Amino acid sequence: MDERIWQDTINLDQMTALLQSQGCSEVFLKFLAPNDNSKNQIYAPGDITTFSMLPLQSGTLARESHSRHSGETDLVYRSHVDWNWVSPEGTIPVSGAQVIYYPQYPEVRLSGILGRRPGRPTILFNERRRGREPGRILVFGVGHAKKVFALILSQHSPAAAELRIVNVKGSPLFVPYFLGTPPVGMTNRELLFAELSRIHHLKWTPSIALEKDGQIKACRGNTCGGMTLEAHLGVNRNAKPDPDFAGWEVKKFKVAGWERKPTSPVTLLTPSPDKGAYSEHSPEELVRRWGTIRTRQRIDFNGRHRALKRNGSTQLTLRVEGYDPNSQIITGNGMIGLWDDRTGELAAGWTFEKLIDRWGRKHRQAVYVPALDRSEPDLEFAFGRRVKIGEGTSFNLFISAMARGHIFYDPGSHIEQLDDGSWDKHHRHQFRVTHTQLPTLYDVFETVDILSPVTSPN
Repeated sequence: MDERIWQDTINLDQMTALLQSQGCSEVFLKFLAPNDNSKNQIYAPGDITTFSMLPLQSGTLARESHSRHSGETDLVYRSHVDWNWVSPEGTIPVSGAQVIYYPQYPEVRLSGILGRRPGRPTILFNERRRGREPGRILVFGVGHAKKVFALILSQHSPAAAELRIVNVKGSPLFVPYFLGTPPVGMTNRELLFAELSRIHHLKWTPSIALEKDGQIKACRGNTCGGMTLEAHLGVNRNAKPDPDFAGWEVKKFKVAGWERKPTSPVTLLTPSPDKGAYSEHSPEELVRRWGTIRTRQRIDFNGRHRALKRNGSTQLTLRVEGYDPNSQIITGNGMIGLWDDRTGELAAGWTFEKLIDRWGRKHRQAVYVPALDRSEPDLEFAFGRRVKIGEGTSFNLFISAMARGHIFYDPGSHIEQLDDGSWDKHHRHQFRVTHTQLPTLYDVFETVDILSPVTSPN
């Protein structure tokens, strides 16, 4: 063994203090294999959703030369990561760290995290020294300013010895681990169930929303059920493409009774288009040209749009480009588009570049919570105990469901002229799915009673 280094002696309390000092409350553990070193990078099967716990910057999807195919071009998605190593002496920022996704295989790699600055953990990554040593653990979390802070433990460290107990058969590739409070070792799933159980016992609760300034206000509107649930979880009005609570995307769905099956679809994503007339001209252009005139003062743009079917209201056809549904492989820098087949014009489109990161971050772990509502004397909600849990997903699952028409685009946009002559503009873009198709979007999908967490078939 090389000279003794601090990664050989660090204990769990010291590791926790180092990462908490950088703002990390939850970390992820990667139990490294011998080929996880500076030569081979850190490899994982799947797609970009494997690293969806990281605050990835907007990526690029392009064709690049790749040596494994003798000069042929492969489709490569690259996204930058603000990676920083921590040590007892301070932090070491790394420039050039990135996640690289090859959608045609699929596989994903964490690349360039070692960097070139002094203080980086070279010994434990160098394959000629200790880079093939078994028992190493990569520990990383998101801290201040959405930066990633990381350290590596050698197999000899007391911290590694304590953490190895959570690496049981069936553990995910990156094992989530809480630091400090909640109790050390408590999983984010256990924390979620504890909070949902508390909210369930509130029974009927007023319709509320948690504002960005921390103020709780009464909520009125179609989305208040979800806002009320999020408010009780400490989540303010959510306009960010990140999970809602402890790494979980939280979705409410309406039921008429606890034993009744849901009938309304679930909203998965609400991204604005980044292609077509919508982005090149204005959002109002989409409504004015392809919407339906309801009155002299109002134009609506709505209706379900499914793949390869022309919508009777907008006369637009949804198509998925750059994806082969037969091989289920992404074949190009594609998009989901709404086309006017009469003119060949693209009314609106969502590029894969935009959707790849958005889907993975939001739906790596998702919980769907049933809710009752009543409006007399005031709007109130009650949240059920039998929730639906989805864990593990991929962009391929999402885009495949889109190409088959299982996920549909269901906008709720309008423009309306007010009495003073100005225009009220409302734009909402929704990708939705029925409850029967939800299980197809996840690796594992189950119904769980949060008061006695036992899985039951769907």
